[in-house]
Amino acid sequence: MRKAHFKGVHEGDMADNVVRFSGSFSLEKGEELRQKLCFAMIDCPSLSIDLSDVSMIDLAGFQLICATHRKAVENGTAIKLSVPLPPHIVSAAYGAGLPRKISCLIKNAGKNSCIWSPQDDTYQAQLQRQPE
Repeated sequence: MRKAHFKGVHEGDMADNVVRFSGSFSLEKGEELRQKLCFAMIDCPSLSIDLSDVSMIDLAGFQLICATHRKAVENGTAIKLSVPLPPHIVSAAYGAGLPRKISCLIKNAGKNSCIWSPQDDTYQAQLQRQPE
């Protein structure tokens, strides 16, 4: 089984691949972040994106998560965000208008496929509580 061996990706079986990020998840690091996410999805049935150590995320970071989700759906990879999400990430997601009750439309993805409107109760509850 292939292993992930570079900074930012948890070393472990790719079957339960967790991609951990820290610091800024932003335009300035966009290409590096994209490469890590693309590598993590290779021959991987599921992927969890861990943003717990991310200090800041901008719109480009959110767009990268959405693009990664679309690509994962195309490849048949199950993808989710690790919970709990840090409060500043939830706040930034609301600021960007991402949490939603109605999914975005991704071809062949099915109902409620949007990464920002997941079915997981813990995650859903966290995103439904808009930060103050």
